[in-house]
Amino acid sequence: MVTRYRPYLELGLMVTAGMLLYRFWDALGQPYPIDYLFEWRELLPPLTLLFRGATFLGDDAFYAGFLSILLWCVHKPLAYGGALMLLVSGVFNNILKDLFALPRPVIGSVTLPAGYAFPSGHALTTTVLWGYLAHHLGDRKTWITSGLIIILVGISRMALGYHYPRDVIGGILLGVLFLLIAFWMVRQLPVPKVGGNPLIIPFVIGTILPIGLFFLIPGRDIPMIAGFLLGAAWGYGIEKKYIDMDPRGPWTQQILKAVLGLGSTLLLFLTLRFLLPEYLLSLIFLRYAITAFWIVFLVPALFLHLKLTTSSHLPDE
Repeated sequence: MVTRYRPYLELGLMVTAGMLLYRFWDALGQPYPIDYLFEWRELLPPLTLLFRGATFLGDDAFYAGFLSILLWCVHKPLAYGGALMLLVSGVFNNILKDLFALPRPVIGSVTLPAGYAFPSGHALTTTVLWGYLAHHLGDRKTWITSGLIIILVGISRMALGYHYPRDVIGGILLGVLFLLIAFWMVRQLPVPKVGGNPLIIPFVIGTILPIGLFFLIPGRDIPMIAGFLLGAAWGYGIEKKYIDMDPRGPWTQQILKAVLGLGSTLLLFLTLRFLLPEYLLSLIFLRYAITAFWIVFLVPALFLHLKLTTSSHLPDE
């Protein structure tokens, strides 16, 4: 009975939370909670390090590293699903930021990130990624861990002076709304049949969609998102067709894969950052497309060459 009415309960809770946010909008847009957190930072200096570490959990660099390890060493479908949800929610967040165009708080000598305040991108995307993982894994420990990470990242954005409480609360609520819509769409839409050819996915998702995003939607993060989507989609199709890596292995092998994969990816990204500077959006697009293709296809190919993984298309030795 509860399962039957669960979508309506979730929608009701979201509407109620949205109405409360609207009712206390002005109060939640005041700097007093930020000042309070700043006082605690002055009393306990290690809190600043904690908050900076927490906010890193919502940074692009963390997402890339975390999902890469998930892809190479743990669970490929979960990594692909999490990456797709993260990329699409990033587009959603950029559209909302430009739509509301609300300024960030001005607190003392805090150097503010670029872009508008509402909703907090860290809060929204952290909610989407960890909510997605908790939904699919389903165990209590994952739900608790996900909830703690979402709350900690949200508090860190206020403690560092980057967001008002309404930006963080709104980001979390909109992240939950994004997940509810995404899960509903997955339940309603039929699974597309691609005729057994994984290269169809890059043509459908990895070419038309990224190029459309790049040319049609403004936003400082759109070239990065679109480029990563293109490179990851093509990498997925080619890797699936010619390698289909098995991410499992002994723990010593997994550690070696993680170190080698992350180290080579960082080296590649820094090289591309030097060769493809940020003054042209097309160069940013190209940089992230190459990086994603490296992560999804070329690193697994390197693992296979070094005999750190096995392929379903080749007999085991």
